[in-house]
Amino acid sequence: MSIKVEILKQADPACDEFLKSRSDATIYHTYGWNEVVKRTYNYKLYYLVARDGQAVRGLLPLAYVRSVLFGNRMVSQAHSNYGGPVTDFSQAIDCL
Repeated sequence: MSIKVEILKQADPACDEFLKSRSDATIYHTYGWNEVVKRTYNYKLYYLVARDGQAVRGLLPLAYVRSVLFGNRMVSQAHSNYGGPVTDFSQAIDCL
């Protein structure tokens, strides 16, 4: 298996189907939620997708947050307690 990671530029139904199949996924992992955060807070967002061929094997939504108090940083799911990668394959976690 060869896992490749890409930054998603638009919603992908395959990612939605992958998230529906995972019990550890939340609404905060969806591309749609990332768009809400982007429009609301004007954050730069990165929606990482790990694929094995065409199959989605993992997702990691990230937001670049600038803060005078905490500094500039990348976080998985700004303004949410739920984040981190969602994968079905350990190699995908390492790649994300």
